[in-house]
Amino acid sequence: MAAGLLTLVTCLIPSSSVAQGPQTIPLSRTELTRASPGAITELVWTPDGLLYSGDWEGNICVWKPGRKTSVKSFDVAGNFIRSLGVLEKGARYIACVNDGVVIGKLPSGVVQDKFSRLSDPQSYNSRALLSPDEKTVAVQVGSTAVKIFSTSTLQETGRLKIPENGPVGNIAFTPSGGLLVSSTSLLHFPPGQMTHDVSLPLQGGDVIALECSPDGSMVAVARPSLVNVAELKAGTPVSKLTTKAGALDAVAWSPDGRRIAAAGASGVVEFFDPATGALKETLTIVPGQTSSLAFSPDGKWLAIGGGHYLDTTITPSLRRMTGDNTIRLLSVNFAPPKGR
Repeated sequence: MAAGLLTLVTCLIPSSSVAQGPQTIPLSRTELTRASPGAITELVWTPDGLLYSGDWEGNICVWKPGRKTSVKSFDVAGNFIRSLGVLEKGARYIACVNDGVVIGKLPSGVVQDKFSRLSDPQSYNSRALLSPDEKTVAVQVGSTAVKIFSTSTLQETGRLKIPENGPVGNIAFTPSGGLLVSSTSLLHFPPGQMTHDVSLPLQGGDVIALECSPDGSMVAVARPSLVNVAELKAGTPVSKLTTKAGALDAVAWSPDGRRIAAAGASGVVEFFDPATGALKETLTIVPGQTSSLAFSPDGKWLAIGGGHYLDTTITPSLRRMTGDNTIRLLSVNFAPPKGR
């Protein structure tokens, strides 16, 4: 990668360039942005350049590059933001919390309605994802089912037919509105369909995160210690990207499709070339766990969320985050092709 594609941010203003080749950048080069009391669980960019964050304590914050403090913040009843989506050009939000899915107004944060109550509030595998056209919400109910809801009526309109009834590990939308579901294999459901048309083999442990490439042709699958990359076609081989970032928690695809970012327990963010599988950059950014990653739609920023959380009631702990509850912005240069 050419010099200048990655730049650490000091006071949220682009600073010096990163040289070519895999390397480690000292933590002292990074400015902290205090987000909230809880571990960062979700990061979502909107087309207008705002960044929304959700955390373990139920806070949603709104950020703007160039400012060190949030533009707006509010608390959502229910605790623990499992997933977050913003629709209608920032007029409303949808969030999956402990006991269900809520929809509310922005910028006030007032909850308008709650739907799709979760059968197991303690399950960490529940989330609600907004489709690219904002017409539907896919709700993963623990490891048992994926339900489809209308955003206009909040009524259930269908339920995906998972072979052998699951289990469901993770879900993601494709740019065209199809759904990816990790089960005993990786399944692709065409837009509006409840049955899958592509099944790819999965081996190597739990699926931590899924993300489709910007052109919809490939998928990146974060596993405990590696990233699988595959074309969304039946019978295609599944490649493995070996990571040294520790147990993975997040994966993100750059808007131009040239890089896959992966991060996890060590605080290291790794950048892979999806075409060759080569590790291109290694950045040490977070002192502890990196819990979320999100590229801005214009390809100018990578938001990196850290967290610190230990559930002392669970032995051994199922959720242990050792970061510092902050968001860092990395200035990047991955602008999508014109017209996408």
